Amino acid sequence: MDKNFCSDIANLRIAEAHYKLVDIKAAFNALDISERTIKERDRYMIGLLKGKCFDKLKEFDRAVAQYQIALDDARNLEHDCNVIGNLEFRLGWSLIRQRERIERGVNHLITASEMIPDNVEILLKLAGAIM
Repeated sequence: MDKNFCSDIANLRIAEAHYKLVDIKAAFNALDISERTIKERDRYMIGLLKGKCFDKLKEFDRAVAQYQIALDDARNLEHDCNVIGNLEFRLGWSLIRQRERIERGVNHLITASEMIPDNVEILLKLAGAIM
């Protein structure tokens, strides 16, 4: 692995660790630092992790906004189907949890299931949302 790559995403990994430890404030602090150093190609990861943090806080409007930013970044840089499909899934599920834009959320889950057809979690969430 490229040494510069490690230093570019170190704070992102620290933020991810804080997120998993449910220390969201510390995760946001590390993300602020990471935003200044991360490479353009990896910028979508900032929006993804911010979205996950806002999801954890049940601030779905903010989560949706961050997932949308991450999805736009990933599409613009032509990331692979797994990256874009995962972002479609996160965005869709957050929209569904918001309970205001369920149909739009289902559409994102459908897109995610088409991009990553063998992902059981996406298929289960999609089935549950349709029911």
